[in-house]
Amino acid sequence: MSTKVFLLAAFFFSHIFTGVHLSKPCPKQCSCHSSWLRGVSSVVVDCSKRGLTSIPTKGVSRYVTSLVLNDNLITKIPRNAFKRYRYLREIYLYKNFIASIHPQAFRGLRRLKELSLHSNQLSVIENGTFAGLRRLDRLYLFTNLLQGINNGVFQGLANLKTLYLHENLLRSIPPQSFKELKKLNLLTLHRNHIQVLHTGSMEGLHSVTSIFLHQNKIRKVENNAFAGCKNVVKLQLGINQLSNITKEMFIGLESLKEL
Repeated sequence: MSTKVFLLAAFFFSHIFTGVHLSKPCPKQCSCHSSWLRGVSSVVVDCSKRGLTSIPTKGVSRYVTSLVLNDNLITKIPRNAFKRYRYLREIYLYKNFIASIHPQAFRGLRRLKELSLHSNQLSVIENGTFAGLRRLDRLYLFTNLLQGINNGVFQGLANLKTLYLHENLLRSIPPQSFKELKKLNLLTLHRNHIQVLHTGSMEGLHSVTSIFLHQNKIRKVENNAFAGCKNVVKLQLGINQLSNITKEMFIGLESLKEL
């Protein structure tokens, strides 16, 4: 097939594709648009800054790939909240008033790559809430009220690359909290209230290259807290309460270049 014919075919197909995906009406309180770029389709439903108190489910195309819900008045995410949105790749729910998420709220979102929940009022996230999000790449949980991390809260996130947990109320990181995150590259935990890094706190983070722990209340780092973190290049521990620093604190940090 010649280049000209291929481009014409792509143009024709993209218009058909777009028409099909937006054949259903857009939610009246939102704006919608679609695009076709480099063989990838995108159908965006933008409901930001609309004063919404719940996630819209009526008058929505099932082929939506990006759902924008930031700056609204949503307080909770119920079970099967995204049942109609099986093709979602991005969800933006930041700057709402979300205080609770049902453990099965994100059920069925196997294509989801980015989930933004920062700047809400989450104090706890139940185990298994993110289970099934096998393609999730980026998870934003910063600027919430999280007080602790359960060992099973990140279950199923085998492909997560970046995890933002800074500006919460975390006081400790239990051993094996991140053991499921085999492909994580970046972990932010700064501006929390962490006092002790226990043995095994960072266990399982074999791919992480950067960890941010500055501006906490860390007074002690137990031996082997970073065991297995062989690829960490950058570790920020400044502005804490460490009075005694020993080489045992950094066991496992074989690639560390910046402290």
